[in-house]
Amino acid sequence: MTRTPIRVPLGEDGVEVRLLDQGQDTTQVDAYWMRCAPHTTRHAEPHTSGARETLTLISGTLEAGPEGETLPLSAGDSLTFDADRHHLYRTGDTWATLLVSVIYHEEPAS
Repeated sequence: MTRTPIRVPLGEDGVEVRLLDQGQDTTQVDAYWMRCAPHTTRHAEPHTSGARETLTLISGTLEAGPEGETLPLSAGDSLTFDADRHHLYRTGDTWATLLVSVIYHEEPAS
């Protein structure tokens, strides 16, 4: 399975994303640092089938998760959700900084 890591230039739509590491094991895990400006909504495309995403908020407040099922987060909160659906990150009045990990499900060999 070939995946392309998220690449968002500094400041695009109020969101900065940096790839921290991209695992090469059978169960691949990607780790990102993300910072979102106040009053920003970032709509994310689904990852591959079976992918799970975990967010840990470092600072600020954030509403995040699958579209239609988002939850509010404060600094220190974590959220894990099925990321093979459209999902979003939405800030309120403050900046939000978070760590994001994506675990990709591997299909068993036939």
